[in-house]
Amino acid sequence: MSGEGDQSKLLKFTPFKSCTDPTFWHRLSEVKLNCDKLKENAHTIWGYYSNQKQGGLNGVFSVDSTSFNAVPDESRLVGCGRILNKNTLEAYKEEDKFLIMKNEGMEFLDIVKCSAIEKPVLLNRFLILSFADLKNFNFVYKFLFLAPRFLSYNLTEESNILSNQFDDTHIEKICNAYLQLNQYDKSFFLIEISDSDVNVVTLRDGLAKINSNNNWIFGFADSCESENPGWPLRNYLAFISYHCGKIIHLPIRVLCLRLNLINGKWNAGNSVLLSVKVNINGTVWQRQATGEDWVGWERGENGSVTSKTANLQSVLDPIKLVESSVDLNLKLMKWQIAPDLNLEIVKDTKCLLLGAGTLGCSVARNLLSWGVQHITLVDYGNVSYSNPVRQSLFKFRDIGKSKAETAAAALREINPNVHSRGIKLRIPMPGHPVGPFKEEIKKAIEMLEGLIEDHSAIFLLLDSRESRWLPTMIAAAKEKLVLNAALGFDSFLVMRHGVRSEKFPENKDSKILTGSRLGCYFCNDVTAPGDSSKSRTLDQQCTVTRPGMSSIAGGLAVELLVSILQHPLQGLAPAESDPDAIAKSLLGILPHSIRGFMSHYQVVLPATEAFQCCVACSSKVTNEYKNQGLNFILKAIDSKEYLEELCDLQKLLEEPVMSEVVEYSDSGSEG
Repeated sequence: MSGEGDQSKLLKFTPFKSCTDPTFWHRLSEVKLNCDKLKENAHTIWGYYSNQKQGGLNGVFSVDSTSFNAVPDESRLVGCGRILNKNTLEAYKEEDKFLIMKNEGMEFLDIVKCSAIEKPVLLNRFLILSFADLKNFNFVYKFLFLAPRFLSYNLTEESNILSNQFDDTHIEKICNAYLQLNQYDKSFFLIEISDSDVNVVTLRDGLAKINSNNNWIFGFADSCESENPGWPLRNYLAFISYHCGKIIHLPIRVLCLRLNLINGKWNAGNSVLLSVKVNINGTVWQRQATGEDWVGWERGENGSVTSKTANLQSVLDPIKLVESSVDLNLKLMKWQIAPDLNLEIVKDTKCLLLGAGTLGCSVARNLLSWGVQHITLVDYGNVSYSNPVRQSLFKFRDIGKSKAETAAAALREINPNVHSRGIKLRIPMPGHPVGPFKEEIKKAIEMLEGLIEDHSAIFLLLDSRESRWLPTMIAAAKEKLVLNAALGFDSFLVMRHGVRSEKFPENKDSKILTGSRLGCYFCNDVTAPGDSSKSRTLDQQCTVTRPGMSSIAGGLAVELLVSILQHPLQGLAPAESDPDAIAKSLLGILPHSIRGFMSHYQVVLPATEAFQCCVACSSKVTNEYKNQGLNFILKAIDSKEYLEELCDLQKLLEEPVMSEVVEYSDSGSEG
């Protein structure tokens, strides 16, 4: 450290070298996405370094995911700083670096004068200026390790090794006493020297004595093994120059504490002792510091202040990248447009899709877009040659495979984080006699009951009217939310079924059509569903509908579900048929049904009350199901007249005025 001429006596410092762990940027992404949004808040963070030589001390200062914790990692030396993340790359580039240093410098002066006595770790001041490109997982940043440049220091003697000045007993005592210090006191401390002893004390305990006695060594944890001491000493000397006015005109002794592991024990014998003279005038602490009075922006190999870049695409688990990307698109909605949007309730909703054809594929894809994590698809059919062009989850190579299982696998290919399951199951239907398949039908009924019980939202996307009866009836009895979608040639129907809840009894005198009073898919029927596939011609067996209808209906069904989940009453929310009504749901009004007519590009929002003689959701039917269970279902399947008699539909049919019933169907599972 010494040489010819006065310039060689100038004390120089080895700057920190920053190191950012990928987990730090992942945590910053979460903070930006979930908390800051469009705000450019500065967050207090912790940084870490070490004076223990295990792989070579090289002045590395690191940050990781724990840097955002309220309490730092106890096993490491810490620095206290902030991160300022800008919204755009342009704002990052235009940020005034001198203004940052001035503002940070003013805060540092307050720290030196007051809080550093109780918490010396605050002298390790740093700041990260960054821009986070969350879409591409790219982060641009600069580190500032702030230090004053209005003070300079000279070496008055050659540096020396601690083992040349103290015997092994004293060195061991210094080392052991240092290791017992609190984490916040290990960065900067004092060593009191007497005739026969040494004692390590904290700044708060030793500072009052030091002005009357110069038998002291100022110690700091040095993370460098180079000739020059580490960067923390620069701020420590500034602190000493302010608080130790009685001795600052004299050379002071500084210990650069560097620990080595020898025979399983930490040893400080290779630590470096310096004799330092602080060059200071009496007015330096009264002056108004400017941005030019500070240094510390990290420099590159060419000596200039340059930005660093961290791209997480190459280091993060691809599955985690998918999860983060899906969350990004959704959580951006909360920044300005819908800050109160509850994404967690959508994510945690378990959806059962009965039908994996044209509508089922459309609904499943839209559920993925909303971040739904649990999707079960049920279908009995196999992928046919005509399916892949209209059903978005299938490819040519899938022909002949189970629709439900193939669709579930396709969802996992799109988003590996989704919990998707495909079940090949034929749903029993009224008007389709049991015959010799009684045991098979029993198993199918039990499986369907279990699936409906285990899911919170049921989508009816099946290819015939009668196939929707059993899940409608079971879901009504179990008070489940049901969403139904059906297609005509140039028309569609999307509706939610009423949720019959014992917790909220119906108020039939109310003018508001509450969610518990809404009709189901069968409430406009005056006959029980029968075998509609019998005697169908080819054009009736296949999907004869305008190709865009399934995407429209599937998208509306999912949007209706999400809107319901955002309403305080969820499935019990009242129906709103006026588009200009004041919405109670965060995402807009909640209709009972949406009927679209593409021939006129028209949509209407009718709301109908539950039919007391409904063959699927009336109390007569659900009570009979609760009382008889499987036997009731088998009777209904064997004979549709059984349901008509149970619901008194025969009496109704005898009345002179009847309305025409228009049936909607989606033959996606067959075509």
